[in-house]
Amino acid sequence: MPTIGVLGHTDHGKSALIERLTGVNPMHLPEEKRRGLTIQLGFGFWNTPSGVPVSFIDVPGHERYLRNMLRGVLTIDGALMVVAADDGVMPGTREHLRASLYAPITRGLIVITKTDLVPPERVDEVRETLTELVRGSFWEGAQIVPCSALTGEGVDKVSAALARMCEEVASELVPAPFARFFVDRVFAFKGEGVIVTGSLLGASVKAGDTLYRYPDGKHVKVRSIEQAGEEMPQARTHFRTAFNLSGVKRGDIAVGDLLLSSRAQPCKGQVEALLMEPPEMLRAESPPLDEIARKPQELNAFVGSALIEVKRLQVAPFAEGKYLAQMNLKTKLPLSSGTEVILFRTSTRKIPVGGWLLSIDGIPRGLRRTQMAARLKMAAELLAKAAANGVPTQVQVALAEFALHLAFHGFISGDFRPQLSLLPPERYEEAWNLLAPVLASAGFSESESTYYNPDVLSREVTRLKRQLTGLAEANPLLERVPMRNLLPEGNLLPRLPEAAIREILAEHSLGYEQASVVLPRKDEIPPQWQDAYEDIIARFEGSPTHYPTMAMLKRDYPTSAKLISFLLQREKLVHLGGGVLITGEDWRDWASKVHKWLAKRGKISVGEAKELLHLSRKYVIPLLEDFDKRGFTKREGDARLPGPDFDDFGEPSVPSDC
Repeated sequence: MPTIGVLGHTDHGKSALIERLTGVNPMHLPEEKRRGLTIQLGFGFWNTPSGVPVSFIDVPGHERYLRNMLRGVLTIDGALMVVAADDGVMPGTREHLRASLYAPITRGLIVITKTDLVPPERVDEVRETLTELVRGSFWEGAQIVPCSALTGEGVDKVSAALARMCEEVASELVPAPFARFFVDRVFAFKGEGVIVTGSLLGASVKAGDTLYRYPDGKHVKVRSIEQAGEEMPQARTHFRTAFNLSGVKRGDIAVGDLLLSSRAQPCKGQVEALLMEPPEMLRAESPPLDEIARKPQELNAFVGSALIEVKRLQVAPFAEGKYLAQMNLKTKLPLSSGTEVILFRTSTRKIPVGGWLLSIDGIPRGLRRTQMAARLKMAAELLAKAAANGVPTQVQVALAEFALHLAFHGFISGDFRPQLSLLPPERYEEAWNLLAPVLASAGFSESESTYYNPDVLSREVTRLKRQLTGLAEANPLLERVPMRNLLPEGNLLPRLPEAAIREILAEHSLGYEQASVVLPRKDEIPPQWQDAYEDIIARFEGSPTHYPTMAMLKRDYPTSAKLISFLLQREKLVHLGGGVLITGEDWRDWASKVHKWLAKRGKISVGEAKELLHLSRKYVIPLLEDFDKRGFTKREGDARLPGPDFDDFGEPSVPSDC
């Protein structure tokens, strides 16, 4: 169910051809009919002989109304280029051909009209001119059919060729997960409410559905649907559609607004794009794009039916006539990666370039112009290497997304997908297969299928280690620090996959658990605590019966609470509970003796433990309970048996209540 754009210079017979095919004149304004000139978008409907419904958009051909033409050309599925035999190729012909290169189409049919006004030789001459003009574009090889809408001669051949093209286009249309509808007309009927028209793209819409209108994001309800002059319970996609809306006033919605079937994040204005100049024969007489970019105030961007003011434009070439661009747009529409865009130069009323939107608000804000230029250049160089051999356009768009993300964020993985992308998943897979070898050969590091810039990462890790050193010196008890406290959002390292972060930090003797950096364990006593440490350790010489309790230690060393915690944490002292303290060396010695006993006899009683270790019940009972907590032993009556972790026991670890 495709929508076909009918393109061509003014007064070349576009509307007459549609009327001959459909029986309806697409001109709907009294002034248009009076002047015989299309001013606003016109529409028509037709069925192929096999029954495929087709809708037409008849676009204005006059240079003065080029903006109106551009509002219609970016929502079509195929194109019918009309050229009058008497005039031949005119400025409007060239401009419409240029615009069509950036429409979401790959098929077109060229019709030479008004053949009743010229001899056959003139038709052949126009055919040759057109053949040369479209060389290098998707129009190259398109069928060229002469006809006269006035006499009807050749119209049957136009109809047959058009039917074949429409059926091919219809078979290639792919549904999307959400509906998009750019408004190109708004009007109201008394008692009916607000009616908007446009081409429905993506998913279907039913009467009663809720849609979200942007730029404000408020919801509206679809009261009824009309297509091809008939009320429909459900709208066909890729077809001219009229929605009767409730929940909105006439003044609240305008041409260029966007209706979506789901909520989306409005654009904040920062957009990247892949831009391509037309083939040489179709290029406008314009300065180089980098020169045009110096005067962004002369540029408008067309996306769907929306005319958007360009506030800034920076470009980096990656091939002849191809550029990566960063634009600041004055819009709050939720734009999608892969959406077609046309740049229109207001001072000359020409189209210098067009292309496809890439990441939407996807790069860091606040970069200086020189920083932006350097990163665009880096992305362009990667794209030039990966897309060197005639890569399809959609794959180039996906490659550009990958390259930009790497250049601006420092890393990229094959599963990266921009929000609201219109590209099929397989295009990203194809792009990744082309880019990954380029990244490997260009010196980018790889971990867990993620490539990253080693220079950026090295600087961040150095900064992170410097911060950790300062924190550890100030607090020797510090074991871990949340990554967000070390490297805030926007840095490379925190954005990598967890496995990659763990692998990178391990190279620097650091751990990574639960979004925190784990410091290496150090048992050395910090210099500022050395004197107090020697005093405390001296209290644990001789018989355990003379060791101080926890309460005594805190009383005698009131300013050394952190040191005491450090000694417990590093297991130089072990708290058995009940205030009983022993040294880590004592614990290991006693645990070793009990382990040998149990390995040989399988069971040990409290009395046997007292005799084995030469300890009183004051120490044996809490010691055995400590063994139970660790899983080294398990209690059975008054005896202890090997516990679940008996074979794994070794260095003591601090119980949770210490």
